[in-house]
Amino acid sequence: MRELFLSPICLFKVTELSPLKYVAFIMGVWFSANFYGHFFAGKIAKLTSASNGEPTIFSEGYFGDIVTAITGLNHESALNGGEVLQQLFSYVSVYASFGVISVIVGIFAILISPVIKKMMAGIH
Repeated sequence: MRELFLSPICLFKVTELSPLKYVAFIMGVWFSANFYGHFFAGKIAKLTSASNGEPTIFSEGYFGDIVTAITGLNHESALNGGEVLQQLFSYVSVYASFGVISVIVGIFAILISPVIKKMMAGIH
């Protein structure tokens, strides 16, 4: 569904805003970005599958502590709760971890924004 609404607008903007001699290259970059976006979406979806109670990178260590602090769930309680709770914990641990990573990246972007604006002096 995203392709029907977003792709025509983005393709128009890519061709409109790119320098004429780089339009084909920038279109290739756009399609490569789509490829990598779908590729990593598949990898993230694979991370959310519960695998026989084995801990993942998101259910132990720092990420496990963060997930426990946010949700109150931990790996041991998920194991004791059955298969449905294990799958729920798998989803929650991956998406809570990615949420925390996104917030950290957003805060970093806000912090470096004045420096980037200063470097872009005169460009509107």
